[in-house]
Amino acid sequence: MNRMIIGAAFLLCGTLLFSAILVAGAVFSTALDSWSGSKLWYAILGNSYPDEGMQTMGLSFFFYFSIILFLIGFIMLLWETIVNTFNKLD
Repeated sequence: MNRMIIGAAFLLCGTLLFSAILVAGAVFSTALDSWSGSKLWYAILGNSYPDEGMQTMGLSFFFYFSIILFLIGFIMLLWETIVNTFNKLD
């Protein structure tokens, strides 16, 4: 039961962080004057090479961290659900 609570907390934190980064990127992308590729993804992730005069939020670490948190939480919830189901069958 404790692992399900921890998994749900990871899932919720990953979802909230991901959503906050997307909203912040959408708001910030309206102020961009120059970018390469998609405006939203450029605002969030930035460039793979340094450029003078181009602005990004540089949230790539937090973006990928939110995805990892979400996946860990989802896997923990799924695993505990499967284990509890098989334990009830025995």
